[in-house]
Amino acid sequence: MPKLYKHLKKMEFDSKLMVFQWFVCLYSSYLNPEVHLKVMDLFLIKGVKVIFSTGIAIFETLQKELMGL
Repeated sequence: MPKLYKHLKKMEFDSKLMVFQWFVCLYSSYLNPEVHLKVMDLFLIKGVKVIFSTGIAIFETLQKELMGL
């Protein structure tokens, strides 16, 4: 969607704001509450990179299962 991308870039829209909400929703549904709270604590300490690192860790954990689908 190049037109949308150009428009959002022109408007200086920070997509991280929207993506962060998606990740938080996903993690609160997928992770047990204790792990979810630790991820959120780390986010507050280290920033948004924790959210993406957690996503990669989840994919690494599920890699064999996903490859078998």
